Amino acid sequence: MIDTRRSKSSMTGSRAGACATTTARMRETNRIDPARHRGAFTIIELVAALLIVVLLAATFVPYAMSLREKSSRVHCTSNLKNIWNAMTAYGQANGYFYPRTRFGPALGNSWTAFTGPDERNPFAPDSTVQMNDVSASLWLLMREGLAQPDWFVCPSSAGEADRMLDATGASAVAKQRGNFRGNRNLTYAFASPFSAIEEYRLSDTLPARFALLGDQGQSFEKLNNDPPSFTASATRLSQINSVNHHGAGQNVLYADGSIVFETSPYCGVGRTKTLLDGDNIYTALAATVLINQQPKHNEPGVAGTTIGPAYRYDSYLIPPAGYKSE
Repeated sequence: MIDTRRSKSSMTGSRAGACATTTARMRETNRIDPARHRGAFTIIELVAALLIVVLLAATFVPYAMSLREKSSRVHCTSNLKNIWNAMTAYGQANGYFYPRTRFGPALGNSWTAFTGPDERNPFAPDSTVQMNDVSASLWLLMREGLAQPDWFVCPSSAGEADRMLDATGASAVAKQRGNFRGNRNLTYAFASPFSAIEEYRLSDTLPARFALLGDQGQSFEKLNNDPPSFTASATRLSQINSVNHHGAGQNVLYADGSIVFETSPYCGVGRTKTLLDGDNIYTALAATVLINQQPKHNEPGVAGTTIGPAYRYDSYLIPPAGYKSE
């Protein structure tokens, strides 16, 4: 007699085993192979990664630019200090007067720059260095062996040091040259050494707040066309601050040898201790000489090649950025 209970039990076990095997196979089939997909990213993961990169760049790039500009300002200060030392040495050998090439009294306050770069004698009567040349006056520091070409280029500017070549492209020493080759080789501005005012001379007797040298200013158009007053906002003042530091301000070398990064050009003679309300160092106080008049220092002033210092302590830093001799 067949034991039906045992047969049913065996059949039930076989069916259960078959079902378990089928289920395991289905699970194996539906399971994602991590080894096969481990190199893939979902769109969400890619977008998230991209956002992280953008956020890091937005934080790091301005920080890096800020560090670079800070370093450039320090280097710029060092340049001005070197030039100050050179001017002091020049003054000690020349009656305590700072460098100046030929002055043409008939030209009055007019000035020029970058003439006669290959002239061997800027003081000769027939010199190709024109009278009242501001940049040639600074070049005298080079001719006397007191300065180096790279000192005259602010690291925040687009300029480059004079390569010290003659007209043929051959190497030349400073004594064989009469001026900077062009406006890219001088990105600082010098207080005009030329004036129709008899008592106006650049020497060691100038008041402490007289600006002798500094980062180059803006174009004449910007300085003359509705310039902001000394009480204007920082945004407005940035329009007439130096181009070298992107409108943030300018390093200024004063007659007492101090160098200060000023956030406004109204930083010359006449300023008070708490305000930048002095002479605009990039303009002359007036288009003509002030005679028997009390100057109002904090006026916007005027600028141009036929304009010079309007009174004996009027700082007028020239040439402006991008100036080319006419």
